[in-house]
Order: sequence, then C-alpha cells, then structure tokens
Amino acid sequence: MTIEDLYTAFGTGIWFRDLTGILLWLGIAVLTIYVPYLNESPLRIIFALPVVLFIPGYALIAALFPPGKEEIDTLERVALSFGLSIAVVPLIGLALNYTPPGGYGWTRLFSPCPSSR
Repeated sequence: MTIEDLYTAFGTGIWFRDLTGILLWLGIAVLTIYVPYLNESPLRIIFALPVVLFIPGYALIAALFPPGKEEIDTLERVALSFGLSIAVVPLIGLALNYTPPGGYGWTRLFSPCPSSR
C-alpha cells in the first residue's frame, strides 16, 4: 500500500468538498464565538448550532461511509449525521470532563460542546 492509495481510498484527492465545507463552517463558527462583536449577534447561534447537532455525526459518517462509495444516499447520510451527533457530543463532553483542565481551557477548542466559562 502506497501513500497514493491512502489519498484515493476515500475519494479522488486529498481534499473532499464536503469535509472542506465543514472545515470552512468550523472556522466561521470559531470566529463568531470568539470575535467580540460577533459573539453577541444571532450569527453565533446560526453557525454554532450545526457544530453541535450535525458536524460531529457527519464527520463520523464520512469516515465510515466515504462519499465515493454509494452505500447510503444523501438523505440517509443527513439523518444518520443528526442521530450520531446527538449520541457522540455528550460522550465527548463526558470524556473532556475527566481531562486535567476539566473540560475548560484548551480542550474547548477540540470539542463541539459549548461552555459558559
């Protein structure tokens, strides 16, 4: 197995359109959470809600069922993404609670779980 085989295992190139869109959405969500004027606007909710309710499940579905292999269609992919996000996000929050910072500090960047501190 070569490096090229790994790049083409889940699609035709290194960057996939759906995962690139997710990274772009996450970048905008981080900006709306941490930029002082934007974090008081409704844009924060609009961009942060899918980070909690959709993106973790979609990333897991994209890893389990790559888009190039048509085993599940788009509607099933979206429905499973919401369901898996609802199952995975509390587990991530529970796991981060037992890390040394206690779920706060640098660990907030790696979790879709919102924090009030």
